[in-house]
Amino acid sequence: MAPEAEGATPVRVAPSLWELRWRWGSDQLRMYHAEPRRVADLLLALKVHWKCLDGPQARIDRLQESEMRSGQERFTRLPYFTHGED
Repeated sequence: MAPEAEGATPVRVAPSLWELRWRWGSDQLRMYHAEPRRVADLLLALKVHWKCLDGPQARIDRLQESEMRSGQERFTRLPYFTHGED
C-alpha cells in the first residue's frame, strides 16, 4: 500500500523546522527537516519517527514535541544553522 502524503507544515515548537507527514492506514510517519538560509537548495532531514498515538492527547503532543525538539537540537549543532532561524 502506498503512503498518503499530507504535505509540509511548519512545526509549532521549532519554527525553523518543517514537518512532512505520511499515513499508512492508521500508522503515521513524521519527518522534521530544515532548509538552511546559508546554503541554497539544501534540505536537511533531521528526525524521522513513527508518531505515538496511544494515550491521552496531552501525552501524544508531549512525545511529538520531544521529537521536534530533538530535530531542532540537531539543526542548531550543524554549521548550516544561522541564528535567527530558531
